Amino acid sequence: MPWTFLTTHGLVLVEIAEDPLQTMRAVAEKLGVSQRTVQAVVRDLLTEGYLTKIRTGRRNVYQINRGGKMRHPAAQGRSIATLLRAFE
Repeated sequence: MPWTFLTTHGLVLVEIAEDPLQTMRAVAEKLGVSQRTVQAVVRDLLTEGYLTKIRTGRRNVYQINRGGKMRHPAAQGRSIATLLRAFE
């Protein structure tokens, strides 16, 4: 696969921002990765506090912590909201 501008973590975050009700399978299909990869990324984002999981009936809905700060030193201090606005 050729290089891309965003990591899988960034792409999953953008997909969840666009539709927090979609399944992990749907996210995986859109991104062309396995469902297991998406689940691992979501687990990372939950652990680091970028996402909160809300159980709604039999489904999970994910809420993004838009105030969370980006991790890369070049983007340090910028919020996740800044990244997501670029995709609106």
